[in-house]
Amino acid sequence: MSEDFDSIKKGLKNLTKKFEKGVAKSIINWKFNKEGKAPPDEAQLEAISKKVTDEANEIISRKSKDIWHSIKTSYKSSENRGDNDKK
Repeated sequence: MSEDFDSIKKGLKNLTKKFEKGVAKSIINWKFNKEGKAPPDEAQLEAISKKVTDEANEIISRKSKDIWHSIKTSYKSSENRGDNDKK
């Protein structure tokens, strides 16, 4: 069962990466067209979209850690206040 879960997880991860890269490519092409520039060739587009998605994922990861830390701190703080009310 664990192997099935891992396989599904890996498949979803790959699907998400393909989707992210596709969205990034569309946005990059749109931006070049809007600026009146020639769109980059496929290799350049791949490199740019990979950089953009990697940076976005890094930012999301960093921010989600900050949010998670804030939630835990807030929860601990509310627990402490609750303990003080009982005394």
